[in-house]
Amino acid sequence: MSYSICITNYNKRPYIEKSLKSITDFAGKIGAEVVVVDSMSSDGSEEILERYLKEGLIHSIIKKRCSRGMGREIAFRNSHGSIVLASMDTDVVYDVNALLATLTEYTSRRMGKLFAVYGAMMGTRSCIESIGGWMDLDRHEDNEISLRAMNAGLYDQDMSINVVIEHLSESDRSGMLDSMKLTYIDYRDWFRIGMRLRSTSWKARIKPHVLLAYASARIHGTVATQGFDQYLAKLKGSENNAGSRR
Repeated sequence: MSYSICITNYNKRPYIEKSLKSITDFAGKIGAEVVVVDSMSSDGSEEILERYLKEGLIHSIIKKRCSRGMGREIAFRNSHGSIVLASMDTDVVYDVNALLATLTEYTSRRMGKLFAVYGAMMGTRSCIESIGGWMDLDRHEDNEISLRAMNAGLYDQDMSINVVIEHLSESDRSGMLDSMKLTYIDYRDWFRIGMRLRSTSWKARIKPHVLLAYASARIHGTVATQGFDQYLAKLKGSENNAGSRR
């Protein structure tokens, strides 16, 4: 078996060194290629990526302004491994031992499906190709591909498995306008993949930027709706069970 690790980056210079160190340490242990899509960063993080490329620690950098979902898809299409590890970003420090254990779990018990854990996804190339890869979404692109995999009978998850040591950007503080923008994008893409307005809290429904997100999703159309409620219930149930065990 051969392995590819597909990651995305956009303006993550404060975090990228620690994140890449954990990713490339893991890659070295399994002989994986590392493919990075950088969405035309302007903060100097691309210089760090280039250094890792020159040192042979990562194998390919594709520079293209794109959504996170499209970045995942571009990385996938430019990778070569028979098993692909994805949904990994450069503001997260990963647990190498947990990743190794999860990969063993996948190859021994979950092979052939798209397998989601807390912090990453993995699947065979043929599985990901059969469900169409990642869609052009800024948020919830991983939920969207999981939903399609579930509808195809090719999805498995265990959110009690945590491969993350630290989310380095979680402590960031943004202003009110930035927060509203992020909320807008978050809800817009939830609505695009099938969430109904009535499924949101009443506090969300009275916020103008959430209503605008709903209108935008309706105008541009939903990506996938079949089975959304069942998928969301499965996701929430798994996350709640994982939380009770931590």
